[in-house]
Amino acid sequence: MAKKTVKKAVKKAVKKAPKKAVKKAVKKAVKKAPKKVVKKVVKKVVAVKKVAKKAAPKKAGKKRVEITITRKLLGKAPKERHFYLADGRSLGSVIDLADALRGMSDDIFGHHVDEEKNDFANWIHEVFDEPDFAEEIRLLNDKVDTEIACLRRLIIELKAVKKSR
Repeated sequence: MAKKTVKKAVKKAVKKAPKKAVKKAVKKAVKKAPKKVVKKVVKKVVAVKKVAKKAAPKKAGKKRVEITITRKLLGKAPKERHFYLADGRSLGSVIDLADALRGMSDDIFGHHVDEEKNDFANWIHEVFDEPDFAEEIRLLNDKVDTEIACLRRLIIELKAVKKSR
């Protein structure tokens, strides 16, 4: 008799309730039933859970990338938002930009920055949402000055992080 009671209790719990209710029903059944019966019932409950997980359909759609950084400027952009230099190198952060500027040829810098455009400023504004810093970079047409401005801004951001701790 105890065997049937345990099976009924577990079946009801599995059909109607979430995990907590299943565990509660199993605990009740364990208290009422002999030990041999309990072992079999627990195995069946586990098997039912596994089947349910496998049967669940996978969600189709685009993958979403989320980045949580307290200071955006110190973070790294998602791969699809990296800046690609004319020579093919990829920059994912302002730190990468500052490093790249040090060894960048004048031709590559000239490809991205001239009197009419500043690709670095556009990237900083769009990806890192820093319009003030982007405007500061936009006004510079020199590679060394741009590198200095990037490093100066990074130091300011690091100091702000240090103060907030």
